[in-house]
Amino acid sequence: MKRISMVALCIAALFAFAATSAMADETDSGYTPTFKVCVKASPKNTGNYTEKLCATKAGTPGTGAYELAPWTSAKKKGFKSKSGKSVLYSYIPKVGIAGTVECAKDKGEGELTGKDDATAVVTFEKCTSSGFKCTSAGEKAGDIKTNTLDLELVWLNPPTDTEVGVVVEAPGEGASASFNCEEHLKVTTIGSLVGSITGDVGKISKEFTEAFSVNKTTGEQVPGEAEGTPHSLYSAIESEAFTGTLPSGEETADAVKGEALGIFGSEEAGD
Repeated sequence: MKRISMVALCIAALFAFAATSAMADETDSGYTPTFKVCVKASPKNTGNYTEKLCATKAGTPGTGAYELAPWTSAKKKGFKSKSGKSVLYSYIPKVGIAGTVECAKDKGEGELTGKDDATAVVTFEKCTSSGFKCTSAGEKAGDIKTNTLDLELVWLNPPTDTEVGVVVEAPGEGASASFNCEEHLKVTTIGSLVGSITGDVGKISKEFTEAFSVNKTTGEQVPGEAEGTPHSLYSAIESEAFTGTLPSGEETADAVKGEALGIFGSEEAGD
């Protein structure tokens, strides 16, 4: 089959913070991964931790200077992300990769909006497909800017619940990004995708990594589901060579910085 010189670019930007499997009583099935911060205990010395990262438990519970608190106690709810090279693959099922869009780097900004979710906007820079610059409307040539994205924390391996991921999609199942590769190609990305969050498990931190992976033979996103729900990214394409919709996958890894946060297994009713 003739190779289609194009591809969609979706987005993956977000924040990535630590997940805890260290607290076995909080990671059973039925709990959701939840943002928390470490704060000074109030009243004084009534917490369960001895230092500001909540990494060391007090010898006697309820006597420590610090305690874990909900995301609403964070002093700053904003975060920034950046990555090096990102590649978006479009593929034909059971045939293989149809084309790619490559971006040299990206930067993003976002904000926590709930105990397990956030929003973000990402700008991919120096993007090309088959030698043509790919650009979103109103942006500098070669820059693709996403629409506002919804980000939701999920477990990647229930019922074990020890590895945290993130689902990224546009609100209301709308377009996540739109761009033209000069006069040769118009692309709109829709759908959702799943990434994994990596870092020091069980620790509060200001910086972590979230990664999105692709099977480079088939072009498919890996993983393709979270908590038993399938997620798929698609590219609606208009070009002289091809008009239609193809499934897509994105490969990138973002370093995310923000408020010192951790992700803990937390019962829905407890937040």
